[in-house]
Amino acid sequence: MKLTLVHYALARGGGMERYLTDLLRGFAAIGVARRVVVGRADPQLAEQLGAEVVKLSNAFKPRLVAKLVFYLRGRRWLREHAGEPTLGLARVPGSQVMICGGNHLGYLRARGRRGGLADRLELHMERRAYAEARLIVAHSEMMRRELQELYGIPSGKVVRLYPPVDTQRFRRFSADERAALRRRCGFDGRRARLLFPSGSHRRKGLDLLVAAVAQRPEEGWEIIVAGTKPPARLAGAVRYVGQIEAMEELYAACDAT
Repeated sequence: MKLTLVHYALARGGGMERYLTDLLRGFAAIGVARRVVVGRADPQLAEQLGAEVVKLSNAFKPRLVAKLVFYLRGRRWLREHAGEPTLGLARVPGSQVMICGGNHLGYLRARGRRGGLADRLELHMERRAYAEARLIVAHSEMMRRELQELYGIPSGKVVRLYPPVDTQRFRRFSADERAALRRRCGFDGRRARLLFPSGSHRRKGLDLLVAAVAQRPEEGWEIIVAGTKPPARLAGAVRYVGQIEAMEELYAACDAT
């Protein structure tokens, strides 16, 4: 029997997409047959990972409509395959185990927002997914606490498990290796590099970081943004390096994150 993982996309992109590929590789390494149910999939990545892909067409705009369509189609697929082992990364009810790398109520509270119609829809999907799961894996102590305090989920249903790190890739590089990587990246020796990997700059506080760095001497820091392209108005304050596959090398080349 295959283990099915459910997410919006199998693609190179944000943190949960990276987590999905890590899980697929990890399960493959211990001989677990894998299937992934997604709205969209990168064919090259899917072939590389060697997992069966079930694609629930999700070519809808705007993003919230796409999420709702995937919610409805994913829920139907999971009901048709009830009893099979399933791991949910997307907010779709029916997965036996749900992953919580973030939650919407905690996000709204942190932003000081009450939320509108779109937020209520997000919360409905999230609550249903959590309610139907047998177990929820919280990626941090804060996530575990918020699930209990904000959603009323019993402590016995939540387990804290930090996301894995591939320590063969993300390791301490030698001084010579770092120097070579910095030359390759075009980092001169005068400025310290602050790495900002992000697909959601406003939520992660890029504006705040730019404002803080602006108070330092001009030659002091350079912000290196990897992931989504930052707004044009920040072009003078940051250096954008795009989507980077070898992130371990960029972490090693920079001074802090």
